[in-house]
Amino acid sequence: MIFKRKSSATTWQEVLEGCLRRDTKAQRQLYERYANFAKNTCLRYAQNEVEAEEMASDGFLKVFDKIEKYDSTQPFEGWLKRIMINTAIDHYRRNSHKISWSDLDEASQVPYSDSYYKDEHLVNITADEIMMFVQRLPASYRAVFSLSVVEGYNHNEIAEMLGISESASRSNLSKAKAKLQSWISAYVIQQDEITHKHE
Repeated sequence: MIFKRKSSATTWQEVLEGCLRRDTKAQRQLYERYANFAKNTCLRYAQNEVEAEEMASDGFLKVFDKIEKYDSTQPFEGWLKRIMINTAIDHYRRNSHKISWSDLDEASQVPYSDSYYKDEHLVNITADEIMMFVQRLPASYRAVFSLSVVEGYNHNEIAEMLGISESASRSNLSKAKAKLQSWISAYVIQQDEITHKHE
């Protein structure tokens, strides 16, 4: 009789159970499985990859510390994403004395068009390129833009999460969109010029 070797593969349930026991091997498997997902979430709030990796590392420490609070009937990605977003917000709170929040009166002078983000301007630009511009935004703009446009939170929720007023949230979103529109327009024009030169 030929005996089949027992598979060394670990199921997701076994990984979770291992993390609940604080097993370092299981924690490493969970980290390796979701490291890119966590980093990509943090990149929307970070100024660069180094900062995103720092946020993600802090987030995973919280994941391992609070893993018993995870409801296994719900998607793990959603729970993990929420922790990463909260970690990014904690990062801003620690550095809040360095962050300048624009007021609404200033923002009212900055023109932008929401339709811009739905038209042909963004057809030929990649997600990585858009992320490059988002990371160029000032910290306050980047936080509000990501929470509003990417995550879908309203201004009341964002204000509560960041400890700012709703008017400051609206202001920073307006300025963030205006800056991105300006940068992306210039970038698209530049790329078109380069393409035509090589035709």
